[in-house]
Amino acid sequence: MFIKDFLGKKNVRSFLSIFVSVFLIFLIVFLPPGIEAPPSLPSASQSAPPVLVVIHEKSILGLNVFFKSKVEGVRIFVDGLTWKPWGVPDPPGVVIKYFEVRLENVDVDVVDKAEFTFKVEKKLFLEKGVDVDVVKLCRYDADKSEWTVFQPVLLKKDISYVYYKVEVDRLSVFAVVFMA
Repeated sequence: MFIKDFLGKKNVRSFLSIFVSVFLIFLIVFLPPGIEAPPSLPSASQSAPPVLVVIHEKSILGLNVFFKSKVEGVRIFVDGLTWKPWGVPDPPGVVIKYFEVRLENVDVDVVDKAEFTFKVEKKLFLEKGVDVDVVKLCRYDADKSEWTVFQPVLLKKDISYVYYKVEVDRLSVFAVVFMA
């Protein structure tokens, strides 16, 4: 209030502008060596995350995707499928679950590898009469019209689920299968 009474209403804005300018010049000139100014905040164009992963399939617990080069604005969707896509041949083994990984804003060839963490209900092992080591992850290769089989690593078991981790070389349509 003192400044407003002293300078008048019209001059308050000018005074504050001059005060801020003088303060900034003081900081620039007299900032002690070894003390750095705080980094500037990123602009709106810089704030987009490089990769956004959206997992809609409850049996897929995690997905790490490694790219051959730097990417930005990539969106990855993991969707459960009720059945295999039309025109895709049956994978080997007994299918537990189909799911698909879709990429947006990047070519699939930029993917170096991916790691999935997934779970399988224990009751399925009992229903089919199989052991936990017969679980495989199959990836459909549309170029070759065939399935590639990957051996997952058993991570742990709990009262309801068996947990696995597997590394794959590409993203596509997948099937979790029992295969001896």
